[in-house]
Amino acid sequence: CIAAIIICEMVSKSSILTTALLSTPSDQGIGCYFIYSTNILNYILSTVIVAVIAYLVGDVVGVIGLAGAIVAGALIAFIAKRNFVIANGDVLGMSNEVGRLMALLFMSVALFFL
Repeated sequence: CIAAIIICEMVSKSSILTTALLSTPSDQGIGCYFIYSTNILNYILSTVIVAVIAYLVGDVVGVIGLAGAIVAGALIAFIAKRNFVIANGDVLGMSNEVGRLMALLFMSVALFFL
């Protein structure tokens, strides 16, 4: 139980990075600094580190939780592009919350089937 909490908090930040990587930043606000500073190299490095830690803490279920958070981040980026064209800190915050939820859902389904 405590492992799931640790994993979902950690991988929800990967959801933020996925959204930041796939989004167009607004010109104002603190969120634009995160979006501007996210590049593919940092994203891959972060994802690999998080995947290793998630595997060590929760085995395959932790990695499945990471996949759920990445899916959530991509989904939020798509919705933000379609509806707002740009993303700001509020979009990144929503990505964090939805990423946490999707990670828990993916891990719950994985625990049911594994």
